[in-house]
Amino acid sequence: MLGRRKAQQEAAQILEAAKAEGDRPISDEEVLRCLQLWGFKENENRGNVMPEGATFVHSDTVGLIKMSTCEKTLLTVGTKRYPEFTMLITTWLRNRMPEEIKQDFGYTSININKNYAGRLHRDGNNAGPSLIKAFGDFRGGELNYWPSDNKKLPLEEFEESQKVTLDIKSNLMLFDGNRGHYVNAFQGERYSLVFFSLRTWNKVPKEDIEEALRCGVPVPTVPQMKAMQQLLGPSGEAGYRTWPRESSSAALNPTTADATSTTPRRKRSCPEDSVNVDPGSHGNNHAEPATAFSTAKHPRREITLAEIAGAKVVVVEDED
Repeated sequence: MLGRRKAQQEAAQILEAAKAEGDRPISDEEVLRCLQLWGFKENENRGNVMPEGATFVHSDTVGLIKMSTCEKTLLTVGTKRYPEFTMLITTWLRNRMPEEIKQDFGYTSININKNYAGRLHRDGNNAGPSLIKAFGDFRGGELNYWPSDNKKLPLEEFEESQKVTLDIKSNLMLFDGNRGHYVNAFQGERYSLVFFSLRTWNKVPKEDIEEALRCGVPVPTVPQMKAMQQLLGPSGEAGYRTWPRESSSAALNPTTADATSTTPRRKRSCPEDSVNVDPGSHGNNHAEPATAFSTAKHPRREITLAEIAGAKVVVVEDED
């Protein structure tokens, strides 16, 4: 796919330049440049996050995915074909990983979303601990999150007063993808990255772990996953963390975060990544609407022409 090749070439040039400049950090702007070039697929499998009336979203997954027919995991074709693109994203996160979680946060997969706001949902194939960050020139798109969600209450019964609204454009956020969350409407061009682990993270074959590591994907160990799951408390402020974009060492109080909508433009296909994957297996199902409205109990969104720019994902639940 032409767009993906361009994104791969751009990523390779950025990584080479960063190395020549003393292994300097990858910037948000450089990540955004590659995301804008990436050829997204039309993901029709993410019904639990899809905005009202949408038939697909622009959403892809790099790293490991889980097959829908069995417990088998595999590295996506896109990850293998465009390793520098994946490496750019993983290097960006490694450069900005907060000290508090630097030794313990591992992940199997990265969900990449473009121009859509996910409706209220819990992730279906996510071990829980997830990092999310938004990129682009947009207004709105905050992430609404229920840190005290007991994971049993029906989504329709959620109280808006129990949520926190967080700005994930200005902040890197750690949260539990298995607790309820949705994205606010937004205007402009919006992308988000969600770093998460499949529920089957501890069943990944050794050869797949090694292949993922070569692309910079640090599959978690048992002690790391235990530490991260314990770090996220069961309720309130203990149920999430945020770090400002300027510094990865200082925590910031919640503000606003992740939402957007766009209507489908032109259908693209990416047979190279057409793998039979579990429709609910994107570790973080973070969708994003651009013109959204919400009811107190069950937020919903209208899709605007900016919202469904996200593509067909091979789905591995998450984020955002």
